[in-house]
Amino acid sequence: MRKIIFSVLSVFVLVSCNQAPKSYTISGTLDTDEFNGNWVYVAETLRRIATEPLDSAQIIDGKFEMKGVATEPLMAVLVVTDANRQMTEHGVGTYFILENGDITMHVDTAYETTAQGPKLNRVYETYNTLVTSYGDNSHKIATSDMTNAEKFEALTAERTNYKESLKSLLLPHSATQPGRELIKDIKHLYTRDELVGFLPVDTAEKARVAQSEYMSIDCFLSDEATPNADGDTIRWMDIVSQYDYTLIDFWASWCGPCMRAMPWLKEVYAEHAGEHFEIIGVSLDFNRDNWLGAIKGKELNWIHLTNLKGWQDPMAAHFEIQFIPSMILVDREGRIILRNPNHDELEIYLAQ
Repeated sequence: MRKIIFSVLSVFVLVSCNQAPKSYTISGTLDTDEFNGNWVYVAETLRRIATEPLDSAQIIDGKFEMKGVATEPLMAVLVVTDANRQMTEHGVGTYFILENGDITMHVDTAYETTAQGPKLNRVYETYNTLVTSYGDNSHKIATSDMTNAEKFEALTAERTNYKESLKSLLLPHSATQPGRELIKDIKHLYTRDELVGFLPVDTAEKARVAQSEYMSIDCFLSDEATPNADGDTIRWMDIVSQYDYTLIDFWASWCGPCMRAMPWLKEVYAEHAGEHFEIIGVSLDFNRDNWLGAIKGKELNWIHLTNLKGWQDPMAAHFEIQFIPSMILVDREGRIILRNPNHDELEIYLAQ
């Protein structure tokens, strides 16, 4: 999720609903002087910060300002760079909606960036609140004194409510670029039929998704196969069919969030591995030595496969992997039960 990299806090409506502003002003303040002289960049994605910035400004006396015109609202990222115009080691920045109106940013001494802005930014605030609340509520369920059957029932109800709340929030904005991007981030929660009803009215887009091979919840694995370290091509179902549950983990040795998730995965594996549970790690690495070095160095003792093609991996395209780590939980028949389960969801399913 986007929140893995940056923290996004409250957003409020700052402009009149009676007359839409025709330009934007992004004004920022910093509680620390260490970035004076550095630059702030805005781009559609992190990958475009260096090559396709939408706007930029220099930090002077703890302040910066940008002015421009947004021809349409855009999901954007703001990044504070170091003196060499590279991302800082602190990862200072935030995602927000670039739209016409007054947008304010503030960086505190803990390097957390808050954003306040008009209209769609309020939708984004509600979106983040729903995501956080679901994580908190699923944790409360998982750590309650209910039986696991009761936890499963409560989690199912909570997840259904979460999905409906997200749909009600984003559906009115699904024709906008921010709406499409947020729907893309959460589409793993839905079945294909649910997803078709969650798209813009554009019939061509609906038809594309309805006919696509996107492996959503309730779809089944078939002939997926990937080489192992010995170069042998392994059919996923040959593994999956041996276990009650298999977690397919898309990761890479160069991915910081992936590496930070490994201690948790190792705990889950140590507790549940056996006929009941297995993990298949599908790496998006390019370098064989880096891949094998991470497996050995981190003592990742489950099954590992890779094409060493990075984001061009055919399985990443097949499952429309948008970010890593990305995880898919399947049952013995290869049916997709969950995509990107959180810790508590996974524990409740595995305890069945």
